[in-house]
Amino acid sequence: MAFDKKKFGKAKFESRTAQVDVPALKDFFEEGDKPEFKVRGLTGEEMARVNEAADKNKNLLAIVAALAGQNQNEKVAALQESLGLSHENVPSDLARRIEMLAIGSVDPELDVQMAARIFKVAPVDGYALSNRITTLSGQGMMVGEPKASGKTKASKQPST
Repeated sequence: MAFDKKKFGKAKFESRTAQVDVPALKDFFEEGDKPEFKVRGLTGEEMARVNEAADKNKNLLAIVAALAGQNQNEKVAALQESLGLSHENVPSDLARRIEMLAIGSVDPELDVQMAARIFKVAPVDGYALSNRITTLSGQGMMVGEPKASGKTKASKQPST
């Protein structure tokens, strides 16, 4: 069995995507629209950023606490809130999933704060979305369809 490096190098890839139902968020969709988000699989670099999210959250909390001084809890909480950080300890798994949803959400596009809010108000939907992103990422990208070289010219009527 030989791996065709040349073919692999020339191949065009596209992310796998899926529609995921978010029934707990149905009140925030227009009437008649199906309550679902479109998500995509992540690249290796994006997965690494997701895996670092928990460490980043802990490190930022420690830096803010050190800058404000350990005995000034109100100042620490205010600084953390202004930076979009939780003053509570966020579990590592949740920090990972929030980052994953922010990166992997296609429609609607989400930032970290909105992804965190989804996990807060609709945790089952948040987990469903992040689980689907994990599955799509594990399946890898799909080989895209080669693009046509151009428009096909219409054939002329034969002369009689």
